[in-house]
Amino acid sequence: AHYRRLQGDGTGALEELALVLPKVKPGADMDWPWAAHAHVRALTAAGRHEEAVERCLEYCATRARRRIPPRGMSRALIDALIDVGRLQEACQLAEQCIEEAETFKLRGLTLGTYYEGRARVAIAMHDEPTFQHYAQRCAQEYQRGKNSSLSAKYERLMHEARRQGIGVSAELQRAAEFTPKVANQAHEMVSGARTVQSRLPECVDGVERARYALTVL
Repeated sequence: AHYRRLQGDGTGALEELALVLPKVKPGADMDWPWAAHAHVRALTAAGRHEEAVERCLEYCATRARRRIPPRGMSRALIDALIDVGRLQEACQLAEQCIEEAETFKLRGLTLGTYYEGRARVAIAMHDEPTFQHYAQRCAQEYQRGKNSSLSAKYERLMHEARRQGIGVSAELQRAAEFTPKVANQAHEMVSGARTVQSRLPECVDGVERARYALTVL
C-alpha cells in the first residue's frame, strides 16, 4: 500500500489496505497503528480529504482510549487538517505535539516530524517568519539522523514552500544536508574498528596486542 501511494496511486493503496484493515484490531494487533496511519495517508493520496480527517479523528480517539502509541497518527492528522483548510486546528495540534515531544525530551525524527508539520501549517497560512523558524528547527533534528532520506524529506518541504511563494534562503535550503564527508568519516571509523577486531586474535600474546593497538592509535 505504501509503495502504491508513493507511485501516486491512492486508490490502489486503498485496495491493498482493504485486505489488511479488517484483520487488525486496535489493542490486539501491534500493526494496527501502522495500518490506521497508512489508511489515512492513502485516503489523502486518493483525494478523499474530508474522509481522511474524519477517519483519522476516529483512529486517534480509539488510540487514546486504549492508550496505544501514536505511531505517526498525530502527524497524519495535521496534514489531513491542512488539506481541508482547517488550519487553526492543525496549528494547535502541531504545537501540542511539539510541546509534548520537547517535554519528554524526544529528539531526531520524532521531534523533527512535528516541526515539519508546524512548518507546513505556516506555509498554508503564508506565514513566512514562522515557517523559517520551524523549518530551521526541523533541519537541526533531521541532521541528527545523518540520513539522506531525511535530507530528501526536508527538500520536499523547501519545494512546497517555494511553490507557495514562501522565501527560502540558500542557507535554509541547505540546512539539513547530509554531507558525504560525514558519511565517509563514519564509514572509516566502522571499518577501522572491524580491522582491529579481526587483527587482534592473530597476535601471539598481550604484549603484541598492546603494540598493535598503539600503532593503530
